[in-house]
Amino acid sequence: MENNELFQIGEVSRLFHISVSILRHYEKIGLVQPEYKDPETGYRYYSARQFECLNTIRYLRALDMPLEEITKFVKNRNIEQIQSMLLRQKEQVLLRQQELLLIQRKIEKRFNPYEIVFIILDDEDHFKGKTLALPEETCVTVKFQGSHENAAKYYEMLMQYIEKQKLSICGFSKEITMIDYGITDDVSRFVTEIQIPVSGNPD
Repeated sequence: MENNELFQIGEVSRLFHISVSILRHYEKIGLVQPEYKDPETGYRYYSARQFECLNTIRYLRALDMPLEEITKFVKNRNIEQIQSMLLRQKEQVLLRQQELLLIQRKIEKRFNPYEIVFIILDDEDHFKGKTLALPEETCVTVKFQGSHENAAKYYEMLMQYIEKQKLSICGFSKEITMIDYGITDDVSRFVTEIQIPVSGNPD
Protein backbone atom coordinates (compact mmCIF):
# COMPACT_ATOMS: atom_id res chain seq x y z
CA MET A 1 0.00 0.00 0.00
CA GLU A 2 1.40 3.40 -1.00
CA ASN A 3 2.06 5.88 1.81
CA ASN A 4 0.08 8.60 -0.01
CA GLU A 5 -3.03 6.55 0.82
CA LEU A 6 -2.21 6.62 4.52
CA PHE A 7 -2.27 9.24 7.26
CA GLN A 8 0.27 9.47 10.06
CA ILE A 9 -1.02 9.19 13.60
CA GLY A 10 -0.30 12.89 14.21
CA GLU A 11 -2.43 13.88 11.21
CA VAL A 12 -5.31 11.69 12.43
CA SER A 13 -4.95 13.22 15.90
CA ARG A 14 -5.40 16.73 14.46
CA LEU A 15 -8.21 15.75 12.10
CA PHE A 16 -10.36 14.16 14.81
CA HIS A 17 -9.19 16.20 17.80
CA ILE A 18 -8.09 12.99 19.51
CA SER A 19 -4.75 12.94 21.29
CA VAL A 20 -2.02 10.60 20.08
CA SER A 21 -2.00 8.90 23.48
CA ILE A 22 -5.74 8.16 23.16
CA LEU A 23 -5.23 6.71 19.68
CA ARG A 24 -2.48 4.50 21.08
CA HIS A 25 -4.86 3.43 23.85
CA TYR A 26 -7.55 2.57 21.28
CA GLU A 27 -4.96 0.42 19.54
CA LYS A 28 -3.95 -1.27 22.80
CA ILE A 29 -7.52 -2.30 23.66
CA GLY A 30 -8.21 -3.41 20.08
CA LEU A 31 -10.71 -0.66 19.30
CA VAL A 32 -8.95 0.88 16.29
CA GLN A 33 -5.82 -0.69 14.90
CA PRO A 34 -3.48 1.28 12.60
CA GLU A 35 -3.74 0.24 8.98
CA TYR A 36 0.02 -0.05 8.78
CA LYS A 37 2.99 0.05 11.15
CA ASP A 38 6.41 0.72 9.70
CA PRO A 39 8.58 -2.20 10.88
CA GLU A 40 11.71 -0.03 10.87
CA THR A 41 10.48 3.20 12.47
CA GLY A 42 7.42 1.93 14.35
CA TYR A 43 5.39 4.81 12.89
CA ARG A 44 1.65 4.19 12.78
CA TYR A 45 -0.50 4.99 9.76
CA TYR A 46 -4.29 5.05 9.32
CA SER A 47 -6.34 4.81 6.14
CA ALA A 48 -9.38 6.84 5.11
CA ARG A 49 -11.62 3.80 5.54
CA GLN A 50 -11.02 4.02 9.29
CA PHE A 51 -12.31 7.59 9.49
CA GLU A 52 -15.95 6.52 9.74
CA CYS A 53 -15.10 4.29 12.71
CA LEU A 54 -13.19 7.12 14.42
CA ASN A 55 -16.12 9.47 13.83
CA THR A 56 -18.48 6.95 15.41
CA ILE A 57 -16.19 6.52 18.42
CA ARG A 58 -15.89 10.27 18.88
CA TYR A 59 -19.67 10.67 18.71
CA LEU A 60 -20.30 7.89 21.23
CA ARG A 61 -17.62 9.23 23.57
CA ALA A 62 -19.29 12.64 23.40
CA LEU A 63 -22.35 10.86 24.79
CA ASP A 64 -20.10 9.60 27.61
CA MET A 65 -20.55 6.00 26.53
CA PRO A 66 -17.99 3.65 28.15
CA LEU A 67 -15.21 2.38 25.91
CA GLU A 68 -16.17 -1.20 26.72
CA GLU A 69 -19.62 -0.63 25.21
CA ILE A 70 -18.15 1.16 22.19
CA THR A 71 -15.70 -1.69 21.60
CA LYS A 72 -18.53 -4.24 21.64
CA PHE A 73 -20.44 -2.24 19.04
CA VAL A 74 -17.44 -1.64 16.75
CA LYS A 75 -16.60 -5.35 16.75
CA ASN A 76 -20.19 -6.55 16.33
CA ARG A 77 -22.12 -3.85 14.50
CA ASN A 78 -25.87 -4.14 14.16
CA ILE A 79 -28.75 -1.66 14.23
CA GLU A 80 -30.59 -3.27 17.15
CA GLN A 81 -27.47 -3.19 19.31
CA ILE A 82 -26.68 0.49 18.72
CA GLN A 83 -30.33 1.43 19.32
CA SER A 84 -30.30 -0.40 22.63
CA MET A 85 -26.98 1.17 23.61
CA LEU A 86 -28.14 4.67 22.73
CA LEU A 87 -31.37 4.26 24.69
CA ARG A 88 -29.45 3.12 27.77
CA GLN A 89 -27.02 5.99 27.39
CA LYS A 90 -29.88 8.47 26.96
CA GLU A 91 -31.33 7.29 30.26
CA GLN A 92 -27.96 7.77 31.95
CA VAL A 93 -27.57 11.27 30.45
CA LEU A 94 -31.06 12.30 31.61
CA LEU A 95 -30.35 10.96 35.10
CA ARG A 96 -27.07 12.87 35.24
CA GLN A 97 -28.79 16.05 34.05
CA GLN A 98 -31.31 15.72 36.87
CA GLU A 99 -28.50 15.23 39.40
CA LEU A 100 -26.66 18.31 38.11
CA LEU A 101 -29.86 20.36 38.20
CA LEU A 102 -30.40 19.42 41.84
CA ILE A 103 -26.84 20.40 42.67
CA GLN A 104 -27.25 23.73 40.84
CA ARG A 105 -30.49 24.50 42.70
CA LYS A 106 -28.89 23.64 46.03
CA ILE A 107 -25.95 25.94 45.35
CA GLU A 108 -28.16 28.79 44.10
CA LYS A 109 -30.38 28.43 47.18
CA ARG A 110 -27.49 28.69 49.61
CA PHE A 111 -25.16 31.09 47.83
CA ASN A 112 -26.23 34.38 46.30
CA PRO A 113 -24.10 36.31 43.78
CA TYR A 114 -21.23 38.37 45.15
CA GLU A 115 -22.38 40.96 47.68
CA ILE A 116 -19.05 42.71 48.15
CA VAL A 117 -15.53 42.70 46.75
CA PHE A 118 -12.74 43.18 49.27
CA ILE A 119 -8.97 43.52 49.41
CA ILE A 120 -6.95 41.87 52.16
CA LEU A 121 -4.36 44.24 53.65
CA ASP A 122 -1.23 43.11 55.43
CA ASP A 123 0.03 44.97 58.53
CA GLU A 124 2.64 46.82 56.49
CA ASP A 125 0.14 47.98 53.85
CA HIS A 126 -1.02 51.60 53.89
CA PHE A 127 -4.53 52.35 52.67
CA LYS A 128 -6.39 55.65 52.84
CA GLY A 129 -10.03 54.91 53.30
CA LYS A 130 -12.42 52.90 55.39
CA THR A 131 -11.21 49.47 56.46
CA LEU A 132 -12.86 46.64 58.35
CA ALA A 133 -11.12 44.17 60.64
CA LEU A 134 -12.70 40.77 60.10
CA PRO A 135 -13.05 38.69 63.26
CA GLU A 136 -11.37 35.35 63.62
CA GLU A 137 -13.64 32.53 62.54
CA THR A 138 -13.53 28.81 61.94
CA CYS A 139 -13.95 27.96 58.28
CA VAL A 140 -14.01 24.97 56.03
CA THR A 141 -11.80 25.78 53.06
CA VAL A 142 -10.70 24.46 49.73
CA LYS A 143 -8.26 25.76 47.12
CA PHE A 144 -8.94 25.12 43.45
CA GLN A 145 -7.16 25.83 40.20
CA GLY A 146 -8.84 27.43 37.19
CA SER A 147 -11.44 30.08 36.46
CA HIS A 148 -14.36 31.13 38.66
CA GLU A 149 -16.68 28.97 36.54
CA ASN A 150 -15.07 25.97 38.26
CA ALA A 151 -16.13 27.16 41.72
CA ALA A 152 -19.59 25.54 41.85
CA LYS A 153 -18.38 21.97 42.21
CA TYR A 154 -16.04 22.99 45.05
CA TYR A 155 -18.89 24.71 46.88
CA GLU A 156 -20.83 21.48 46.54
CA MET A 157 -17.85 19.54 47.90
CA LEU A 158 -17.67 21.84 50.93
CA MET A 159 -21.42 21.59 51.47
CA GLN A 160 -21.27 17.81 51.49
CA TYR A 161 -18.46 17.95 54.05
CA ILE A 162 -20.39 20.44 56.23
CA GLU A 163 -23.48 18.23 56.18
CA LYS A 164 -21.46 15.08 56.86
CA GLN A 165 -19.73 16.71 59.84
CA LYS A 166 -23.05 18.16 61.09
CA LEU A 167 -21.67 21.71 61.10
CA SER A 168 -23.67 24.92 60.75
CA ILE A 169 -22.89 27.79 58.40
CA CYS A 170 -22.54 30.96 60.45
CA GLY A 171 -21.48 33.63 57.97
CA PHE A 172 -21.03 34.50 54.32
CA SER A 173 -18.63 32.61 52.11
CA LYS A 174 -15.48 34.26 50.76
CA GLU A 175 -13.44 33.62 47.65
CA ILE A 176 -9.85 34.74 48.04
CA THR A 177 -7.82 35.06 44.87
CA MET A 178 -4.29 33.75 45.37
CA ILE A 179 -3.05 33.62 41.77
CA ASP A 180 -4.68 35.66 39.01
CA TYR A 181 -3.82 38.05 36.16
CA GLY A 182 -1.32 39.78 38.40
CA ILE A 183 0.91 36.73 38.07
CA THR A 184 -0.18 34.86 34.92
CA ASP A 185 -2.43 35.25 31.87
CA ASP A 186 -3.07 31.50 31.91
CA VAL A 187 -6.56 31.21 33.47
CA SER A 188 -6.09 27.47 33.99
CA ARG A 189 -3.32 28.29 36.50
CA PHE A 190 -5.36 30.70 38.60
CA VAL A 191 -5.73 29.63 42.24
CA THR A 192 -8.67 30.61 44.45
CA GLU A 193 -9.47 29.70 48.05
CA ILE A 194 -13.09 29.33 49.15
CA GLN A 195 -13.85 29.86 52.84
CA ILE A 196 -17.19 29.11 54.52
CA PRO A 197 -17.54 30.06 58.22
CA VAL A 198 -18.95 27.23 60.33
CA SER A 199 -19.77 26.42 63.92
CA GLY A 200 -20.06 23.11 65.74
CA ASN A 201 -17.66 20.30 66.43
CA PRO A 202 -16.79 17.95 63.56
CA ASP A 203 -17.10 14.23 64.18
